[in-house]
Amino acid sequence: MKNIKNMLKLWLCLLVAILVGCASVPGQIAYEYQTGMGIKLFYVKEVGDTCWIQLNDRISTELVDVFKQAANDLSARPCANKWIVLNSLGGNVAASFAVGRIIREKRFNTILPRYGGFCASACGMLFIAGVKREAQDRAITGSHLGFHQYTNGGACLKPSNKEYRELHNYAAQLLPADAAALFVKLVIGTGCNQMDSSVSLPMLKEAGIITGDGALD
Repeated sequence: MKNIKNMLKLWLCLLVAILVGCASVPGQIAYEYQTGMGIKLFYVKEVGDTCWIQLNDRISTELVDVFKQAANDLSARPCANKWIVLNSLGGNVAASFAVGRIIREKRFNTILPRYGGFCASACGMLFIAGVKREAQDRAITGSHLGFHQYTNGGACLKPSNKEYRELHNYAAQLLPADAAALFVKLVIGTGCNQMDSSVSLPMLKEAGIITGDGALD
């Protein structure tokens, strides 16, 4: 019995050591926020001369203030390359405008993950906020942008709604005129119960919505 207790103590010590090690990864700081579907984490990471924030979950109003703190952290780091890595199905539209403005104010770049990156709905507002906006074109496993109309309580908002007027102004501040017009057209042109992720990345690059085909793992 004593041997069993000693063995359990040993395993417990090992487990604590592993958890402490994971919690103190050099160059990595965790931030947490409420999504409406539970608490989620995102990280500021640093490897060599590259630093980034990776967002993998829903964009919520609670994200805005936490993201501002993380953006200040990222901005203060001496890395030459600073990215926001996006892999999100969207969320709150007003919050996406607020987070997007922080991204552009800090002069960060935006990018989708190399394999299966998907930035849909309100996530697109964050993507177009990047100074550089990169996504890799590769069948099936490449990056994808998804577009559709806004919703409010499950109901589609009409193109005349004030949120779309704000979208016009927002896109015009961030993108060249033709790219901004195309982005708005893609959002308004797909019903809120659908998702258009078939728009080719080369076409978006030619239009100026995407500026490059890099990737960040």
